[in-house]
Amino acid sequence: MIDALAAGLLLLDASVGPAAVSVQPAPGCPIVIEGGAKTTYSHLPTAHDLAAVYPAFARSKGISSKIVLNCTILSDGRLGDCVVVSDEHPELGFDGAGLEVVKKVRLAHDALPDFSRCPPDQPPKFVVKFRFSTDL
Repeated sequence: MIDALAAGLLLLDASVGPAAVSVQPAPGCPIVIEGGAKTTYSHLPTAHDLAAVYPAFARSKGISSKIVLNCTILSDGRLGDCVVVSDEHPELGFDGAGLEVVKKVRLAHDALPDFSRCPPDQPPKFVVKFRFSTDL
């Protein structure tokens, strides 16, 4: 069962656009980076991580949900200050599960922006899109 859950956490790069951002990016500082198949990661959640946060009721009923989070990229590749942009089933607790499991995501060094070009009050953002599913 855990292996099936591990397959259920997919980083997606399509279908839901980034959160609206009202500020203009600084030259050379991307304000929003879309996560997806072309992004390199140094760490992703494990099957155990996913199983630990998958909402019990949803799992027992075989319910899936796509989650989109908007996070700040930290200098070590971790994601912080994440907020839920969308969740197909917010009433089932996938939003909290997404906020917990994203703590296990870390961008690889080559995926990080040039922080020296980013003003302190305008950190680069990263949009995380993934699907919780028991049947992938």
